[in-house]
Amino acid sequence: MDVLLYAMILTLGLGGLQASFLPQMAYCLPRAAVLYMWLHLCGCIYGGQMSLRHIILGLLKYQPFSGYDLKQTIDASTRHLWHCDLPQIYRALDANLQAGWVSVEADDASPRHRKLYSLTPAGEAALLDWLAEPLEVQPVRLPNLARLFFGRFAPLDQLRDQMHTYRSQLQARLSVYQTVQARLQNAEDLHPVDLKFWLITVDNGLRLTEASLAWCEQTLNTLAEIERMQA
Repeated sequence: MDVLLYAMILTLGLGGLQASFLPQMAYCLPRAAVLYMWLHLCGCIYGGQMSLRHIILGLLKYQPFSGYDLKQTIDASTRHLWHCDLPQIYRALDANLQAGWVSVEADDASPRHRKLYSLTPAGEAALLDWLAEPLEVQPVRLPNLARLFFGRFAPLDQLRDQMHTYRSQLQARLSVYQTVQARLQNAEDLHPVDLKFWLITVDNGLRLTEASLAWCEQTLNTLAEIERMQA
């Protein structure tokens, strides 16, 4: 059997396909089909996305916001679970406006006559529909793992440098999560129920990042083992 094809099939198995079906897959599916499925698993074709439009609806449930204020609020509240820039926010606001989920009016009291967006009854219904959707395991999108899959063709020094850089980035992210967690736990002006839900999301980020850091250490150990094998 083609070694590359078999490795991709094993990866698909780790992604949840029945193990008993894997040998038959090698012969029943064209190579291109298995490659497509593997790329899908690694997120090179598709990847699950949370809806920024619905995040905005959730924030507008608290109070009206301008686009700029939404960006500031997202940076201070939900950035740990959804990163976006100002143009993306305005595109999402325009889409929500077209859908009738938000309304907009000029804030004549502000120096720049900013536009204030408010949640409409249709927008509130859309938010509740989104919240009622089942929690699902999102399609995997792991370009870092897609590159490591072909690591045998890269210099080990380069791979080690990449892993050290990635580990530093994860450590920085962990610090952000810890800062957000401490800030929330020490806040006195937040609704206690809101606080519980917000801390749930931060806890998820902390656990995932800690697990990724442990994986980095294990991967660096494996790279050292590979180096000894090749010596």
